[in-house]
Amino acid sequence: MIDRAEPDRIIGSVTKNRRETVAISLRTFKGHRFCDVRVMASKPDGGTAPTGKGVALKAGALPELIGLLQRAHAAAVEAGWCDGDGA
Repeated sequence: MIDRAEPDRIIGSVTKNRRETVAISLRTFKGHRFCDVRVMASKPDGGTAPTGKGVALKAGALPELIGLLQRAHAAAVEAGWCDGDGA
């Protein structure tokens, strides 16, 4: 646990559908560091707002998550769901 608040660090986002994106950020909450994977909804003013849909993982879980995502990508390519380049 850390003693001071740290500013959120937005890593990036990917389009989920016409009205939503999935945003990845690093943030602290109650002194703990997390990687937040959050669905963001479009607002009428053109901005976005976080939804309750998402997950916050301890940063130490990122290597395992990345490995699982790589396996999911390989399986999707093998099944013909997407190209090898992620498209």
